[in-house]
Amino acid sequence: MANAHAPSMPGRAGRSSSSSTRAHQVARRRRLFLVAAGLFVFIIAVLANYGPLQAYGDAKARLNRATTAVAELETQKAELQAELGKLSEADYLESLARQDLSYARPGEELYIVAGSSDGEFTGSATGGAARSGSGFLERVLGSILNDS
Repeated sequence: MANAHAPSMPGRAGRSSSSSTRAHQVARRRRLFLVAAGLFVFIIAVLANYGPLQAYGDAKARLNRATTAVAELETQKAELQAELGKLSEADYLESLARQDLSYARPGEELYIVAGSSDGEFTGSATGGAARSGSGFLERVLGSILNDS
């Protein structure tokens, strides 16, 4: 009996070790397949969502630009409304008319002094006023007229 069981034992041990090795290889292949399938699904998900994510980013940038433009326009609106409120005051209208349109009150004399646009004047020794930044011919004529 011992002889009958002795040959079958090594056979079983050989079978169980080869079947466990084979089961281990199957499990390893299954894990490798699952990892590859998961990686494939992940790549497909990224590629499928790339366009919508890019469109979302573009829309968000447009929204930010529009929000900034609206804020600037609201600031401009507030400034214009403040200016409109000032325009209803007679004193402010009078100061604008005197400043921009060269208006004068009745009985006032208005003197307009011609000069450069920035208002800089240079005086000569004889009391004549010449425009700063004037051309060569004007300076020559001015010096001839001032000397005589």
